[in-house]
Amino acid sequence: MFNIIFVTGNKGKVHTFNNVIEHSGLSDIYSIEQKPTPPNCFEIQTFDVGEISMNKAKQAWAHYKEPLIVQDSAIDIVALDGFPGALAQPIIDKLDPYKIIKLMYGIKDRTVIFRTALTYIDENGQAEQFLGYTDLGYVITDYVAEKPHPKQWSEWWRIISPQGLGYYKTLAELSNEELMELQKMRQNIKAEDEEFMSLVEVLKKKDRIITHKRPANKIINYPKL
Repeated sequence: MFNIIFVTGNKGKVHTFNNVIEHSGLSDIYSIEQKPTPPNCFEIQTFDVGEISMNKAKQAWAHYKEPLIVQDSAIDIVALDGFPGALAQPIIDKLDPYKIIKLMYGIKDRTVIFRTALTYIDENGQAEQFLGYTDLGYVITDYVAEKPHPKQWSEWWRIISPQGLGYYKTLAELSNEELMELQKMRQNIKAEDEEFMSLVEVLKKKDRIITHKRPANKIINYPKL
């Protein structure tokens, strides 16, 4: 069996990819092993989520010397020209949700777009990257949820609402049952595992030839304030 390391601290990501592998009929060929980010690995600061993912994956491969994948995400607020992008986590850590709400005061279009970058490096150190793009009508709310959700991966959960999918409260206010239903809805419209499916198509190739080239980021024309 061919082993692939998923470098992440998020078990949910590993579970999602394992489901894709199983549904693709590759579970007898590939096994996914979760491992932490190496202690000497540093994250570059840039708005380009693809660059962050590629850089982190190369550092991880230099440590593990085994086939691996790294996934990073970005949160683009349309009215703010895509800010904060790949810097979403350090921004929310610095400003906190309440200051983000103040930043959005008076802005009518509160749409949020999610971008992801999945980088795969094979046993020979050759890399390919798959980019995901999700615009499902998520918005920044005009309030902060009173409490964080036990399953939240970021304080962004307290100010983002999946209104485009019929939920008019923040992610942090959704019950576990509602979160499961939300995930099913995303999977049904192929928004949950787009980049994972792209990687699976590569793994299906018998020769598994991977190129160093990374596809260009999707160009998003944000409206000017």
